[in-house]
Amino acid sequence: MFGGGEFDHRISLADKGYVVDVGIIQAMPEVFRDDVMPQTLAGETIYDRRGRYVGTALSSFGIVANPDRLSGLGLASPTTWEDLAAPALLGAVEMADPSKSGSITTCYVMMIQERMQRAVKSAGGVTPMALDAGWNDGLLLIRRMAGNARHITDSASRVPRDVGRGDAVAGMSIDFYGRAEAEWTLSQSGRERVVFSVPVGGTSIAADPISCFRGAPHHDLALAFMRFVLSVDGQRLWNYRVGEPGGPQRYALRRWPVRRDLYGPEPRSHMSDPGDDPFALAAGFTYQPAWTGPYFDLIRTTIKAVVLDPRPELEEAWRAIIAAGGPAKVPQAMAEFAWLPYAHQEAAAAKEALAKDRVATVRRWCIEAQEHYRAARRLAEQGR
Repeated sequence: MFGGGEFDHRISLADKGYVVDVGIIQAMPEVFRDDVMPQTLAGETIYDRRGRYVGTALSSFGIVANPDRLSGLGLASPTTWEDLAAPALLGAVEMADPSKSGSITTCYVMMIQERMQRAVKSAGGVTPMALDAGWNDGLLLIRRMAGNARHITDSASRVPRDVGRGDAVAGMSIDFYGRAEAEWTLSQSGRERVVFSVPVGGTSIAADPISCFRGAPHHDLALAFMRFVLSVDGQRLWNYRVGEPGGPQRYALRRWPVRRDLYGPEPRSHMSDPGDDPFALAAGFTYQPAWTGPYFDLIRTTIKAVVLDPRPELEEAWRAIIAAGGPAKVPQAMAEFAWLPYAHQEAAAAKEALAKDRVATVRRWCIEAQEHYRAARRLAEQGR
């Protein structure tokens, strides 16, 4: 299993016994040291202590935008998640369905985490009320973005492509999709048609792992491949420019190596992104696993049930709110628009409800969300 996120390798595979330790940590002791490859980075797990999965490259999440479309609207390039929810981008944002993409779910989790951290800082410490406030605010941000969306795609890689074509003004993207599309469109047109930026303090730096399935018929070959991916030769491929010694032959992968020792002056001179330092970026955002980690599936299911499935009603409500002068002008409408079926303190109970009867629970949330969005629209049209 090569790629995906830590959730897929840990929850979906390792915790069920589907992937196992093949001795990679014992085989490469020179790599599994804090000065080369730390076990954790700003709250994210880089490799499993038991050796069942290990990170191969580092990723972040950010914003892709089309400079020509922004110029036509008289807007600056978005640099924060909040910018994607601005009324000026109504009908111009591209979003992806988290139920179809683990990476996009992680991106939404980052938005929620950012708001929870803000709320905790404002409250002067971690309290249930602060976590509730941040959780609600993060999910409200996602709903406002959905109100701005021109399209909801099933594919995370489509977002930067649609932005590059000018079909959308901006959207969220995993870093290497955004950088690769920016490079491709520049090479084809000679113009900068996609820009990618990482919201400072708005995303963690996570690892994409590799693991070996239990009972693999070619165990020794699997271990040899894993060793290559973590070797200096393998790690160079992630970010070296095409044609550089030890680099890729046809396409730049635009990924960050997971090894710290690949960020020295000499390796950087061959890189596509020589100025990037994911280890420094990680210092600006510390992921708090306890806040959202147990609720990965709950979060994407909630977004699907409360945001995407009732999107026609959500969009009508959001347009009415904007037409009324914006959220501040119609507080009662925004209160209805911000409705959630549960608070963060109730997330464990909501998770249990999903486990007992997923279909009925999701259906109930969707119907209730539709009712609240209809109420929000009526109140906004009344100027309330």
